[in-house]
Amino acid sequence: MVLLAALLAAVCGGCATVEFYAQAAYGQASLLLSARPVEQVLADPATPPGLAAQLRLANALLRFAEDE
Repeated sequence: MVLLAALLAAVCGGCATVEFYAQAAYGQASLLLSARPVEQVLADPATPPGLAAQLRLANALLRFAEDE
């Protein structure tokens, strides 16, 4: 328990508050839990065409970076 308190004190130093870190952790968790594979987003008919084009370009850039 003392280790946890020391860790919290080190992480929450400065002018930041526990609420700030809790909100940040909640935001990150919600992003991770709502993430979907790119292929699934591309296959979804509700995906806007502009977003689909950007995702295809990102995939092409990643393949180029891996190959070159």
